[in-house]
Amino acid sequence: MPINFAVSQEEKIATLFMRTPMAGAALHSLDEVNRIATNRYGSFDAICESVLAGTLSFLISTFHLPSPRVIKVDIDGGDLLALRSFGPYLLSTRRILCEVGDGSTETDKEITAFCDEYGFSVQERSLNDVWLERVSD
Repeated sequence: MPINFAVSQEEKIATLFMRTPMAGAALHSLDEVNRIATNRYGSFDAICESVLAGTLSFLISTFHLPSPRVIKVDIDGGDLLALRSFGPYLLSTRRILCEVGDGSTETDKEITAFCDEYGFSVQERSLNDVWLERVSD
């Protein structure tokens, strides 16, 4: 069951500002102060949507959900921080899709090394996304 949820260090109803609601779109931001969202790509008139935000532990315990089997992370530079916050839940996760370049930057190397500690290895790369899959269960 897919659940839209914003990773945050605190539990709250947050405002998600989207450039477009199209699937796969980018340039979104969380909790901006007005409808003109600004991020490293510039300013744009944003579509606003309220979303539940909090830690993965909060989501799982509040709604009595099973641990995730697949995790998709796309936080424009915050991917490693998010993955670290998932901690023990990574032990029951089978696949991770996250934004990692060609593996040449320090951040790319940190993400793949961190995932390797939990038994994941790179299975496929496409553009800036990488599928990591658990080597063994």
